[in-house]
Amino acid sequence: SNATAMTGPAMPGSGADRYRASLTCDGVEIVGFGEFGAGSYKYRTGANVNSNDIHLLAGLGLRFCTGWGRTTLGAFFESGWGDYDVDNAAGGISFHGDGDTRYQGGGLLLRQETDSGVYAELSGRVGRLKAEHKAGWFASGYDSRSTYFGGHLGVGYTFPVFSNGSLDISARLLWTRVDGDAFHNSVGE
Repeated sequence: SNATAMTGPAMPGSGADRYRASLTCDGVEIVGFGEFGAGSYKYRTGANVNSNDIHLLAGLGLRFCTGWGRTTLGAFFESGWGDYDVDNAAGGISFHGDGDTRYQGGGLLLRQETDSGVYAELSGRVGRLKAEHKAGWFASGYDSRSTYFGGHLGVGYTFPVFSNGSLDISARLLWTRVDGDAFHNSVGE
């Protein structure tokens, strides 16, 4: 019997051949990238906490071929906003607090892809974080500002699954540090 008739028409070239063909370069390319996310969370653990957040990241990069495959160098801007409300009660007394957070920063990234589908990437970032809190039960609040910095390291493997789709298996290590801040609240503590 004919194996092609049993499995359907054969795809031209292997998956690796199709992936290598997608890595061909015509000089230097300008690439754009971005990410957007938003969330709303409710926690009921004795205290009621409601929070909302939005974050975005946008960047531009240069992609070009090297002796190791395809390299992408880029720079990005990131920003985020969030707020929360906290309600609690103890001994018949109700407590309320709320706050806002904002951050803005930027960073650089590097991604190296090989013809076989293996890739590695890394990035570094730095920015400023602002946090405000108001505790309604003491008429107290504070504003805090601090610097954050971090980075990530990732490795992965991309291989074709369908004629126009691929599967990306990866692992990433993310690290972020937020510097501390010393401040007095609105009642001088």
